[in-house]
Amino acid sequence: MPFVASVKLALAGLTVAGLAFVLIYFASLAGRKSLINYFLRKNGLKLAFLVTVAATAGSLFFSEIAHYEPCRLCWYQRTMMYPLVLMFGIALWKKANDVFKYALALSVAGAAIAAYHYGLQVYAKLTPGFTDSCSATSVSCAAAPSWTFGFVTIPLMSLVAFIMVALICITSMRSKAFAGRR
Repeated sequence: MPFVASVKLALAGLTVAGLAFVLIYFASLAGRKSLINYFLRKNGLKLAFLVTVAATAGSLFFSEIAHYEPCRLCWYQRTMMYPLVLMFGIALWKKANDVFKYALALSVAGAAIAAYHYGLQVYAKLTPGFTDSCSATSVSCAAAPSWTFGFVTIPLMSLVAFIMVALICITSMRSKAFAGRR
């Protein structure tokens, strides 16, 4: 299906862009006043909402349109991501910025599960004969069709989204705490 391949490629491209965002974020920590911190302070809530909507839409696309059966670890990641869409959506609607402390907990837990899941995939890819413990009944997460650009998989997509949300939350909470001390 060319449509599925195109969307998968687009989502992998967004993941690579997300990885670039994370690298730029950490590189910007060296500077005292960073453009990315300013951007996140002004637009963090909107960006977090967009990231979680894209991640949720991507996971639903893979299961409902591409017919990739989610494994148990994929479901655990979904239970961390899906509420974030509602939390950020409601916070945008009500113009509330106190959502970040709650969203941080979900994003860190989701990132931990996604990192473990991606680690299993990489280990399964590098170790012939290793039985992927995250495999679903019909599609294994470590199967060759799930790798794009040689390293992007669905759990990596999830991991990058969770890390981005966590960084947005931390930056927003830091800026609110710092602003309160002045």
